[in-house]
Amino acid sequence: MRDQVGSKNAYFRHGHARPGKHTSEYMTWTNILERCRNKKNEQYPNYGSRGISVCDRWDPQKGGSFTNFLQDVGLRPEGRTGKRATYSIDRINVDGNYEPGNVRWATSKEQAANRRKSTRIELFTNEELFAEIKKRGFACLPQ
Repeated sequence: MRDQVGSKNAYFRHGHARPGKHTSEYMTWTNILERCRNKKNEQYPNYGSRGISVCDRWDPQKGGSFTNFLQDVGLRPEGRTGKRATYSIDRINVDGNYEPGNVRWATSKEQAANRRKSTRIELFTNEELFAEIKKRGFACLPQ
């Protein structure tokens, strides 16, 4: 197999996807594409089915490339926490697309503070609340 650096194939000409050795940046990019486009990907419900997409500049199906992604996002900062990398890709606006200006390399702590939050609130009258508690088998209710 010929050296793929300099290849006309957009997946290889940048040098981050040599056979058997893909960089973390390249794997991040391919994972982004997969979770936004592949309905069989386990993360698709959290991304693609919510309408989260990859900008044309980064999507090879729309004329984009990994090279553009790398130019816009840069190399992942060094660092490890145990066996895991300290930084991973994060969308600043969690409802926005993967596009320049809306992604960054972030720590898990930064990502934890930047999540979709959903809170389920149910309102009960006192009678409904006591009936639900009783239905669930709690015995500490006053009779």
